[in-house]
Amino acid sequence: MQKEIRFFTKQLPKDKDVIHIWIGKSDLPHDRLISQLIGQNLDIKALPSGKPYFFNSSLYFNLSDTEDWIAIAFSWQVPIGIDIETIRPVEGMDQLISDYFSSKEQAYVKEKDALTRFWKIWNRKEACLKTLGLGLQDNMTRWDCLGDGWIFVNNVWVQSLSIKNNLSGAIAFST
Repeated sequence: MQKEIRFFTKQLPKDKDVIHIWIGKSDLPHDRLISQLIGQNLDIKALPSGKPYFFNSSLYFNLSDTEDWIAIAFSWQVPIGIDIETIRPVEGMDQLISDYFSSKEQAYVKEKDALTRFWKIWNRKEACLKTLGLGLQDNMTRWDCLGDGWIFVNNVWVQSLSIKNNLSGAIAFST
């Protein structure tokens, strides 16, 4: 299954059959920024896992931030997760790869351009977990997120986002 992704810059478009993503910088608190983007105030609650949701609304959303950047994804049809990170060196990256990446993912990262490839896989795993409202799992090596386009991983569809400004990201949804 594939979903169309559209980026927007000012206010959430009304098209309800795609995933809409806003990426930018803002000094506003996250809840105020979200209210501004959707053009209304909705009550934001959190599941016991910490995943945010709108109380009494059929609009799903998820957010991620890194340094000055914020990414917010919206969907009217399916639960979603988004993750962005600044491409930067990570202390203990080799251990993270060993602990959380499948053997295919490990080979892919070590093949070339390790830093960019590390973040590509990491973002996909995080987006999947955020879609399901989960934290890091002990069995993440079995969540193989390697591939092109939309990838189906543990009942979640995930794909990398093409983002500028030295950012790496991924979007995911469950059906």
